[in-house]
This record gives sequence, structure tokens and C-alpha cells, in this order.
Amino acid sequence: MSVKVKLKNREDKYVTLDQKTYDDIQNNEYLSSIKFLENLRAHSNGYGVFQRCITTKKGPVYETIYLHKYLAEKFIEKPKSDRKLFVRFIDGDVLNVKLENLEWVTMNTLRREMKNFKSKTGYRGVTKEKSRFMSAKRTTLDSSIRPKRQQEHTIRNRANCLAKQEA
Repeated sequence: MSVKVKLKNREDKYVTLDQKTYDDIQNNEYLSSIKFLENLRAHSNGYGVFQRCITTKKGPVYETIYLHKYLAEKFIEKPKSDRKLFVRFIDGDVLNVKLENLEWVTMNTLRREMKNFKSKTGYRGVTKEKSRFMSAKRTTLDSSIRPKRQQEHTIRNRANCLAKQEA
């Protein structure tokens, strides 16, 4: 069974939780004391997040708890990896934080499985300029394979330069 929790700053958006995770948050003494579920907001990236500012003598201290990260750390076993791991939403919906929709992945996998990127070519980081495909670093993807005419033109230019130097 799933539970929907309304986000405080977005009246039209809800976070979907498993009953198990909802009960765990409700029974957690600390999360209940800060009214975690009542103060859940939509982050600028769409994630469910709890944020608050605590004023201290040294200045303000900000506390941020990302709902998906909290649930993954508590309920999903983290695989052993020498790389940093991130939580991925399997179906791509950042408001669906059911346990079956969360998994730990590396940044490579996270970027490869990303569904929301804007590219007319259909590939992340690749753009088309005139008749050439360019990578995000602005290098031609086919620069090592030049058309035969361009190769011949380059050879002729070099030959002309050498002839001028000799003369």
C-alpha cells in the first residue's frame, strides 16, 4: 500500500511513500519532533526535501534532509564500490520514493540512464552544427576521419608551402 504526502510549497504535488517507510518516519522520535512530513517541500530539482534554519551563537546553521536519500540509506543496502554512489529513481519520477523505485548507482550509470535531457540529436552532450556532430567539449566527433577531398586539399597546401619556402 502507498501513502501520498502533500508538499508544503506545492499544493498540486505529492510524494508517494511505501506504508513501511511512512510508518518508520512517523515512529522516528527525531523526525516526529521536527514535523518532518508536515514540512516536506519540493526542492528546485523536484525532490522531496526537509529544510530548516537553526540560529546559533556562531550564526545560522541549515539542516537539509533529502527524503529519497534518507530512505535509501535506511532501507536499501549500499553495494560496495570504490566510487561515490547516488540514489537513482528507476522510473524517473522524483516524487515516487517507494523503495522499489530507488537504487544506488554510480554517477556514470546515473547520467547514462537519465531521461530528461534536452538534445535534438537524442544523445546527451552531442549537438549538431551545420553538418557536423560536436561533443560537449566542442570537438568534432569525426575529426579523425576526414573526407578524402579535405585530406587532398591539406596535402596540396603543404606542398605549396614547401615550394614557396624552397624558392
